[in-house]
Amino acid sequence: KALYEQHLAAVRGSVIRHGQAVVVLEDPVEDVRLGSGRTVSYHLERVQRNLDELRKVYPALKNKNLVDMRIIILPAGGLSTRFPIGLAFGTKMLAKLPLLLKNKQGVGKQAYTILDFVLRGGYRFTQALAERNQPGLVNLAGDSILLTPKPEIGDGLTNITAPGTISGAKDRLGVEFIDPETRQVRVFREKPSIQDMGAHPVLKTLYNFKEPETRQLTVNTATWILSDADQTRYKSHLEAILAIEEFIAQRQSKKEPIYDLDVSMDFFIPMTAGEDEY
Repeated sequence: KALYEQHLAAVRGSVIRHGQAVVVLEDPVEDVRLGSGRTVSYHLERVQRNLDELRKVYPALKNKNLVDMRIIILPAGGLSTRFPIGLAFGTKMLAKLPLLLKNKQGVGKQAYTILDFVLRGGYRFTQALAERNQPGLVNLAGDSILLTPKPEIGDGLTNITAPGTISGAKDRLGVEFIDPETRQVRVFREKPSIQDMGAHPVLKTLYNFKEPETRQLTVNTATWILSDADQTRYKSHLEAILAIEEFIAQRQSKKEPIYDLDVSMDFFIPMTAGEDEY
């Protein structure tokens, strides 16, 4: 935690605006693995619970509730199957990139980290939400650098996707097919093998799995946006996430079994592709 706080303080005024609320939260110390999905619900509930204290530190949050905010969640991640060498820096998100971060005078003295680059990519999504005058929740990944020119944000859950080769996606990334007319997710497979993709009734008709090094499909790294033009509906989305956390916490307090909550398997697929893919 101290590493992140030290770095974030150093990039105030360059990557992070002065006065912008930034909170570094740790997972619980007890021997419980949150999973990528509960990382969202657990820490969102902590922010909700500590809003009064945060308002004292960040005046911009005055009179704002969770449902009014544009929030970026950036999980630090674990051992990382996509970028394991990043652990040499203590955490993959603080791995340095061969770029210099410029200060207000245009002088580059400090190396960009993956964290800086991901945050700047994430701002494109909060800026797009601001243009629509909407709050929203943007969940990013600590080892996915976003190069997004103009985000398309719909109502409900919008997956952030990119093109990727079949060989690069296998066993490492989410794979999905988006209907070009409705823009709805029809297929979502979490870290599938080439054999799994080739056997899927929809995917096998769209891609040539005999050329995995050159053929591309649509991939996802557990990155998404939750927003809605209907404020009441968006509030219900947030309340559902907090209700999931309350349910799990109650089971935990009673020493009842709890299970990993996976962001792709338990959030994406039910909310997008539907029961057939779940």
